[in-house]
Amino acid sequence: MSLAHSNRVSRRTLAMAATLVLALVVACGPPAGSSGAATPKPAEAPAKTEPPKSGPPVSGKLLIGGVTALSGPQATFGEGARMGANLAAKELNTRGGLLARQIEMVYRDDEANPTKAVQVVQELISNQGVKVIIGPINTPNALAVAPAVTEAQVINLQITTGTATVDPKKHPSIFRPQYYAAQEAQLILDYFGRVRGYRKLGILADSTGYGQGGVAELKPRADAFGVQIVAAWGLGNDLAQAAKALDKLGSRLQMIGASGITTVGFRQLAGEAGQNHLGTYSRRFSFSDSAPADARSREFVEKLDAEYGPDWSAQTVVSAPWYEAIYLYAEAVNRAGSDEPAKVQQALEGIQGFAGNGIYTTYTFGPELRNGFQQTDLTVVYAAGERHGLYRRPNDAP
Repeated sequence: MSLAHSNRVSRRTLAMAATLVLALVVACGPPAGSSGAATPKPAEAPAKTEPPKSGPPVSGKLLIGGVTALSGPQATFGEGARMGANLAAKELNTRGGLLARQIEMVYRDDEANPTKAVQVVQELISNQGVKVIIGPINTPNALAVAPAVTEAQVINLQITTGTATVDPKKHPSIFRPQYYAAQEAQLILDYFGRVRGYRKLGILADSTGYGQGGVAELKPRADAFGVQIVAAWGLGNDLAQAAKALDKLGSRLQMIGASGITTVGFRQLAGEAGQNHLGTYSRRFSFSDSAPADARSREFVEKLDAEYGPDWSAQTVVSAPWYEAIYLYAEAVNRAGSDEPAKVQQALEGIQGFAGNGIYTTYTFGPELRNGFQQTDLTVVYAAGERHGLYRRPNDAP
């Protein structure tokens, strides 16, 4: 897709529109965090919790904690997360559960607030006795809970894209079964630089930790790639307004965003003005004019329809990784023969080329590798090109 001139734009704007591509890095929530999980010292643990709240006995249900926004403006992400995780738990339970125990998902609402996220994580660990937590979704909350899950030595599968949230040396029990900002930044630059041949890049980014983290990933890559960074400022989550502003100017300037631009909110608010803009997304949930979406991903959408009805509007890049995260954890537990976090961590580190149900990526981890998503399973799609969980991608997209 080429950048065109418009007779309604000033000569100065015309000169920029011929060369400028906007890379839009989107955030998912507010910042901050602290630790405070129950101390791992065996002698002190009983004093921290009352016996009735110490979690289920070994013969009881196997609890899996889920931490995400279930209220407020990010509740749609949380709903998508629950849809995916609940579906996976239900499927596994029909096959006998895990370690001959039925899986029970225990969710807590972090309200997209880092302080709240830490509180609910501590409650899940101390009062519910969970040994694994899926989530949070947004980057600031993931950063906030990292010290708590590390201190308590529970497994944490974080479905977030902020690069800094995962560090095997600082937080060895945290793994990521989701793509992340560094991969998105590389894709954006490869696609617009090598495939489309553009040489100038403007960055719109919000002021949260995630948005600025995306800028940090883009800038050094752009410098090394020879792309000139011409603008960077905070925009917040109102990406649809940027699309409308460009449309009002008569500009055909394209925005490309991280996966946050592919939300239902963008499509609804931007309307026709959003049709030309792009975002990163899971390749398996995308289709082109000549190739359909992956068959297994289409089957997953059909499963969501059967379980929740046809009117759901959750992003499949939320539902799918939560679904696969449950299967990933189950695989590690079965390999370990135990749900003890130390044994599960070792089993996760040994996973190589695990396809799960084949709907998202092929996972590979290691002693020093905590990001399991493969770069080749990420692509560029039209932000407003969603068709019931599947997105149309440009024909020249990877």
